[in-house]
Amino acid sequence: MKIIVGLGNPGINYERTRHNLGFLAIDQMRKCWDARVSCVRHEGEVSFVQILGQEVMLVKPQTYMNQSGRCVASLYRFYRCVPENLIVIHDDLDLPFLTLRLKTGGGTGGHRGLQSLEASLGKEHTKYHRIRIGIDRPSALSRIEVADYVLQRFSDAQYLQVSAVLEEVNEAALLILEGKMKEAMNCYHKKKR
Repeated sequence: MKIIVGLGNPGINYERTRHNLGFLAIDQMRKCWDARVSCVRHEGEVSFVQILGQEVMLVKPQTYMNQSGRCVASLYRFYRCVPENLIVIHDDLDLPFLTLRLKTGGGTGGHRGLQSLEASLGKEHTKYHRIRIGIDRPSALSRIEVADYVLQRFSDAQYLQVSAVLEEVNEAALLILEGKMKEAMNCYHKKKR
């Protein structure tokens, strides 16, 4: 079983916000890949799809960003997952707007969702694949202002750009599922916005 997790916050108040790019990516995958009807398992909204001859689970944790690890670790253990079969999609303040960067393992960069995953999975299970989507960091933001910034909604114009990037996230995820992480990195790290 391969697991793709999009990090975000549940509820209408958080729809189309910067911090919910992971959720938006999962929604796009469900639509493009014709995923089966979702259900709630292990505190996550879960869908299943058969793709590239593999069973893939698409997950939107319903525990809120700061507790994402609770849902992910529960599914990870239940399905006896290993790090290389887990892909996590999340927003990244330290990347320019809508820049895609892929990597395997690494630190949390102060991202609360990733901190929760690390705490719940344990450091020995953090070499999972990541698809990071840039949201830009306005200069000189305080910690409180950062929290407000990531929870702001995209403008209509920005959301049109987001939709195009989500298609690239789908393509990158497919390459990772095929075991082509290096090819995916070569492709998407060269793209400029």
